Amino acid sequence: MKPSHAPETMSRRYAAAALAVLLIAVVLFQSRLFLRPGFYGEEASIYYTYAWIHHWWPTLLEPHLGYYSLLDNVVTLLEARMAHLESAFYLSFFVTLFFNWLPFTVIWLGVSPYWRTTTQKIIASGIVLMVGQPDEVWMNLIDVQFHLCLLTFLILCETWEGRSRRCIAAYSGMLIVAGLTGVVSCLLAPLYLLRAIRERFPARWFAAVLCAACAVHIAVTGWLALHGGFAKRFDNAHPASYVNDITIGFLNLFVPFDFHFGPLHFNPILLVAAVPLFACAVWYFSKPLSLYDRLLFLGGYFLIIVPSAFTSLNGVGGGRYEYAPG
Repeated sequence: MKPSHAPETMSRRYAAAALAVLLIAVVLFQSRLFLRPGFYGEEASIYYTYAWIHHWWPTLLEPHLGYYSLLDNVVTLLEARMAHLESAFYLSFFVTLFFNWLPFTVIWLGVSPYWRTTTQKIIASGIVLMVGQPDEVWMNLIDVQFHLCLLTFLILCETWEGRSRRCIAAYSGMLIVAGLTGVVSCLLAPLYLLRAIRERFPARWFAAVLCAACAVHIAVTGWLALHGGFAKRFDNAHPASYVNDITIGFLNLFVPFDFHFGPLHFNPILLVAAVPLFACAVWYFSKPLSLYDRLLFLGGYFLIIVPSAFTSLNGVGGGRYEYAPG
């Protein structure tokens, strides 16, 4: 993907300062979780417990909750082997904090037709930080996969031609972790394949990485189907649940804040920040972009909405499944 205009030059010091401010903003935004860290949900009851009881190799390979999640398995294995029970959760907490912050590095250190200037980078960072952010996706290892999905989308929106080997290696590592930690990042594989058809290296390499992750998840799904584990994830699913979840995800494109109307929810506290950010987003997309760039962006959005609903636990969706589209 070639940017429509030359990107604005930005010193590394300026980008580093912006990223430091954003790290502080992430901490302040979820200060309650930062001041009282701990295990969240299935981190302790499933992942950590399994790692504590079993040897390292089944711990690394076990697909919990109907899918494989590499990062969760690795971190809880290290916690079970290297830390005391009372302080084990600190490792998953700081690993999660790092991945909550990592998408901002793509915005500020990367080159993209969607965020060429400093103003556009600030707007994009504000949208990532403030819009459509349910508490459950922050500072916990279980839901870091949704931040990794966002990271995969931001890398998709990057200009890859002419990037350094160090950058390509960093993006490759991010895609490997994202692709093997839950299935949501793999939903974007068709668009990576599209770029691989239109472009050469590193587009074809990135597509190969994500497709390899897809193959792993397909193999895991087949194994679970043969052993009865896959069906349990959808035992109580109902078509109405999928429709509701898809609707909420679609509305987040136009109303990028939480709301409540019947099955939908609204948080008036976020209204002050969400409305100007949404106005900035509308202005942002009114700027010159090629048709291919626009279709790539919107295609990524819709590829996340519908499959996220259908792969959610029992199809009921929830804030975590609306995070990446929101």
